[in-house]
Amino acid sequence: MNKNIGCYFHTSTQEDMIDSLRMIARFSKEIQGDKYAWKWLIISYHSCIQGLFILSLEKGNGLSSMKDNIAREWVKSYKHNRKNPDDLIEYPEPYLDDFKNLYKKVKEHCLGSISDYDEAILILHNELRNNFIHFSPKVWLIEISLMLETCQTLYGLVNRLARNPCGFILYEENQPEQIPLLLDEIACNLAAFQEQ
Repeated sequence: MNKNIGCYFHTSTQEDMIDSLRMIARFSKEIQGDKYAWKWLIISYHSCIQGLFILSLEKGNGLSSMKDNIAREWVKSYKHNRKNPDDLIEYPEPYLDDFKNLYKKVKEHCLGSISDYDEAILILHNELRNNFIHFSPKVWLIEISLMLETCQTLYGLVNRLARNPCGFILYEENQPEQIPLLLDEIACNLAAFQEQ
């Protein structure tokens, strides 16, 4: 009999963000000897940053990270159901807003007018991550310097949002201690790669 029947994989936005940060630390070290580690480093950066965006926008209900029209419909359903407990309507599916809109919202609520990361966000999402995830038949040449520069720039964003959260609480006991250690490891790994 399979021992895994009835078992579940448990995660949360906080756990996933920290695991993605852990993967950035791992693959930022592995790029020194494995060119395919770049793919996983880019994907890990994207996952971590998206998790940081969601957590930074968290206000206890998840509405800020939803598509705007879905959030409006959700609030409308909530208000209706509060007033009419005998005539409940369904809530819409809570679709997450797309990566670029989440970034705009985080800039508005957490970063202000800083544009230091704008170009790197576009490169990460449009050029690198999307091509790695949706890899079509092709030969693809990517400048290592482009990936390194993008990772170094976005390290600044990850560092800023992870060390100075503007909206999230880390629930697990050991999570707050992990973040600075992982960030320091990533900084060392990227610096070591650049010195090669």
